[in-house]
Amino acid sequence: MTGPPPKTREPNTRDRNAEGRDPALYRWEIAGLIALASVVLAIPLSLVRAARPGPAAALADTESAFVGSDSCRDCHQTLFERWVG
Repeated sequence: MTGPPPKTREPNTRDRNAEGRDPALYRWEIAGLIALASVVLAIPLSLVRAARPGPAAALADTESAFVGSDSCRDCHQTLFERWVG
């Protein structure tokens, strides 16, 4: 006994777009290009940021000196009295 011939799968036109590309693969290609662009842009931007001096560099140029306890007394009277005893 022979049965009906096996059904062959007809090509699914939804698997490919008009250009013959698989839409799922195309989305992965776009995601990969976005990731690559992010890395390519992040490296030079991080180098520029590292080369730029921050606010700590401006403070490092000033020389610190002790101004004396009398200069603190007027604004911080209660703390000054506790410190002196």
